[in-house]
Amino acid sequence: MPTAYTYFRFSSGSQAKGSSIPRQEQRVSEWLNRNPDYKLGTLEFIDKGRSGYSGANLKYDLGKILSAIESEDIRAGDSILVEAVDRIGRLPPTDMFDIILRITKSDVSIVTVEDGKVYSKETLDTDTSSLFILAGKVQQAHEYSKRLSERVRAGYEAKRKKAYEGEKVNRLTPFWLSTEGELIPKRAQAVKDCIDLYLKGYGPRKILEKLEPRYPDLRERHPTTLMRWFRNRALIGDWEIFKAEDDPNNSKTNPSERIENVYPPLIDRATYYEIQNQLENRSKMMSKAATYELSGLCVCGKCGGAFYYRRKKHKDYTIIYANCSTYLKRGKNHCTNNRMWPYEVLKYIHDSTNNYHLQVASEIDSDRVANKELISKEQELKELRKEKENIVGFLRKYPEDRELEATYIDMRKSENQLNTEIQALANQETRPILSNFLTEVTDDTVMLNATLKEIGYRITLNGSIATVDAGGASLQYELLRRSQNYACYITRHLSLPAAVEELGSIASEDWDYQESFIAINREGILSEAPSDQALINSLKDLKSHNVIL
Repeated sequence: MPTAYTYFRFSSGSQAKGSSIPRQEQRVSEWLNRNPDYKLGTLEFIDKGRSGYSGANLKYDLGKILSAIESEDIRAGDSILVEAVDRIGRLPPTDMFDIILRITKSDVSIVTVEDGKVYSKETLDTDTSSLFILAGKVQQAHEYSKRLSERVRAGYEAKRKKAYEGEKVNRLTPFWLSTEGELIPKRAQAVKDCIDLYLKGYGPRKILEKLEPRYPDLRERHPTTLMRWFRNRALIGDWEIFKAEDDPNNSKTNPSERIENVYPPLIDRATYYEIQNQLENRSKMMSKAATYELSGLCVCGKCGGAFYYRRKKHKDYTIIYANCSTYLKRGKNHCTNNRMWPYEVLKYIHDSTNNYHLQVASEIDSDRVANKELISKEQELKELRKEKENIVGFLRKYPEDRELEATYIDMRKSENQLNTEIQALANQETRPILSNFLTEVTDDTVMLNATLKEIGYRITLNGSIATVDAGGASLQYELLRRSQNYACYITRHLSLPAAVEELGSIASEDWDYQESFIAINREGILSEAPSDQALINSLKDLKSHNVIL
């Protein structure tokens, strides 16, 4: 029994939300019902948002079909079901016939389910009418896309002219702008709040979770949509004309032109470049969204791997504990650090030792606020240099293009100007700016986690010893045991005289380095004493007064 394989394609994102695929699927289903001699193949090929006019689909699932035919995963006698010939592509006729012949020469037929036509080696060799019909459809599909491309190109040329002359431009605009290019107040505020949370360390998923109740328009948005918004220069009023807008079937690539001040800006340029800096830095340390306040802050002292947090039901409550991820995933042959750490102990260590790092982060934040213009200029220069590299690449390819040469010269002038401005700003003496950074960060667990990660705060766990490096001092805690009788964990804070000597009087004021024993339960610290026995006596007293149940 021959096999029929389906190939679906649509070229634009808007078609993904419409009826394009369901319609194609329906027609395939009807054809299979009329042709019970065929069985439906397990391989399914679909090109979503791939251009048939540019041939982009050849790099994806259409290309996979050709490879499957060559490898005989799709065999002679099988068929490829498409809605119509133009689903395969809208290339010039000679290119289209090359693709069609690559399929049919292997005795694999193409079936257009909208009209039931079969194009095979046999029909194209013997049935002249089929050949002429196919040629006509191929030519018609290409001409249609070509005319559409020319109309769209002409339309954008008119809009470009209007934009340069300062007139309003009606076009497809981002979420916060109307088609006339005006800010939509409620949506504009929603995007501003998204940006504010992102700069505080929130990830896109957490941003949506937090803001959806306040802004219903955000409910249908995907986290990746927010990342596209943050990169969109329409935030600062610029209109970027992409090559895709010259060809409606292409996907967006690099902007071929940028016109400034077309839209009312949502944010200032300094904030925009601050977002770009964050996007670049955070993409280098992409991690799973934090489930726990300590996510990403605890590392293994033996292998350097992150600690994973797990939950375990215990009687009438759930305990949370952490283990080395390498040990959990790969076993003791890769890491011998098998000690389990209770979350409440790690939380106590975290709360007791992050003061130094938060002070450093606060100073950095003050510098950042004071030097916001400098940071913005530096990011703008970085972006300009990337664009200049692209122009250099084009100039190597088209050395006689005077327009490209003029663009490159303008970029060189802008680069020199930015360098001058950056040098002047760097030489200015900036005054520290007092902010409510510490209050804000300690009130927001997501922002606190992101800040500590960025500043390099880590709790290093090696067996039963936890170490935190803080400004040259090593703060250490030892997990001794779990007390069933008093429902707590006994931990020892180790005295480190060498660290005190190194930091001097400042360290003595900030931290108590005397050896102490601490009892920690699910609510936090329960009791603290200078010796193990004194701690036990304290716990006995608490239990006798029904403080410990």
